Amino acid sequence: MKYFSKIKPMLLLAFFYILFTFTFNKISTVQTLIIYGICVIYILINIKYLIKYILIVKNGCLKYSVIAIMICVIAAILVPIIYKTLDFSYLDVLVSIARTTIKLLALLILFEKKHKDEANIYLFSKYVIIATNMYILTTIFFVIFPGLKEAWNKIIYDPSYHIILENANYMTRYGIDGYSGFQIAFKVIFAVIINGFLIIEENLKIKKENVMLYISYIMLLVGSTLYGRIGATVSAISAIILAFIFIKKDKKNLLYIGSFIIVIATILTILYICNGTMKIWMDWAFAPIINFIKTGKLYTGSSDIVFDRMIFMPNIRTFFFGDGYYTAPYSNYYYMSTDVGFMRPMLFYGIIFTIIGYLSIIIPIIKLISQSIKQKNKALTFLSINFLITIIIEIKGEIFYRFLPLVVIYIILLQLNSNNDININQISKSVIPNKLILLFKNSKNYFYERRKNSK
Repeated sequence: MKYFSKIKPMLLLAFFYILFTFTFNKISTVQTLIIYGICVIYILINIKYLIKYILIVKNGCLKYSVIAIMICVIAAILVPIIYKTLDFSYLDVLVSIARTTIKLLALLILFEKKHKDEANIYLFSKYVIIATNMYILTTIFFVIFPGLKEAWNKIIYDPSYHIILENANYMTRYGIDGYSGFQIAFKVIFAVIINGFLIIEENLKIKKENVMLYISYIMLLVGSTLYGRIGATVSAISAIILAFIFIKKDKKNLLYIGSFIIVIATILTILYICNGTMKIWMDWAFAPIINFIKTGKLYTGSSDIVFDRMIFMPNIRTFFFGDGYYTAPYSNYYYMSTDVGFMRPMLFYGIIFTIIGYLSIIIPIIKLISQSIKQKNKALTFLSINFLITIIIEIKGEIFYRFLPLVVIYIILLQLNSNNDININQISKSVIPNKLILLFKNSKNYFYERRKNSK
């Protein structure tokens, strides 16, 4: 099919593993170090690509994101020292932005090298969408064969597996990398958004060659209900926006959308009545809708806990300057028993640094919205507005540090597609020290000769 015509299987596997990395028991730490080591070496070997990306960051709004994160890193070091708490656990969260970016940059370089002139944001998005659907299929596989889930869990490193055992409602929160909660929910949301972006790029027309784009979108929407209600909620908001765009283009589409909703609702109702396991899951997944029908109020037990207990106004000193604790003293639990995304950094180093942290992602998204409106680009407007909406999941937990690297990659991709002046072959050798170039060339030749001789 045309949808898959340009997809390279080995590159798709690389996307799948980088996006959904799993490690094996007993060698998890070593394996993680090897993964990052390979990514760093690959980036350095292809340093011209790195310089190209750095130039895009330097010449655009992303430089403000870098400055904001650097300020937060300095604060995350100084605040625990000043308060004498010596709690540097938030530093690991901020450093994870760099770790995730390293993996994604290596993937982007590999993507560019494999596809050359065909490398663009649309093809990159297809890889992300297909890889995410592959992950959803692993979840469905483990739900159908729970015995294999238990066997697989003994092979991989998964310190959170006990959460599934302790909660019957979490039966679908498992994939090839183990327990699949909030972070996987976010990745599915991201795939839903970029799938919608591609649909709009196809002028909202269902054709034989792009029908897989719509099938994958349905799979992602269904998949978003597997890993958490917040994921399903944000995905539903994105789908509603897309539906309005469809209807605005042609009012006849209202009939198709209505028919689709009726079919899905009928299938879910039959499953709910006929299958006890599906009933348990759907009671949990659709609790907000069920509660709304029964009581007229849109709520869940977990949402009540979040808004009643986890979002609160601390004392003025803590609000402005924090307490220097990101993790509760003498434990690994959340400080002040809240895991709400904006509460934890605020309690740690105050509202000012928390705002600076969020500006690192809000600034590029706002710039993207401005650019899309200026260009009258409907697909880009949809993408950027959905990016902004996604930030609301911080109400449930911290995700901006996972989101920022993806936004960075997509802004780089947009610049690569629109700016022909930045070309890998046009980067001056003077930008890279000649000795450094010679070092990498010699290293590549050395490993090539060793591999040749070993054969």
